[in-house]
Amino acid sequence: MASYDQRTVLTFTSHYQTLKAELKAKELFLQARIIPTPREISSSCQSALLIASSDYQRLKNSIKAEGVFSFRDGKWYSLQN
Repeated sequence: MASYDQRTVLTFTSHYQTLKAELKAKELFLQARIIPTPREISSSCQSALLIASSDYQRLKNSIKAEGVFSFRDGKWYSLQN
């Protein structure tokens, strides 16, 4: 996972919640990586989970993310209503 393109970043209220989400992703055999939260999307927790955008649908019912973002055309976009 070299760039943010075609990736989804999930933010959480704590590092512990980020770790739990990473574990759940790995239980589902999804590639996931904990990254520093980009400042442009959140300041509540310093860590976020980076996953392939195509994997978000498989993971979203198993976790409670504070924010869900995708990166395209050089900008972050919220995927939540």
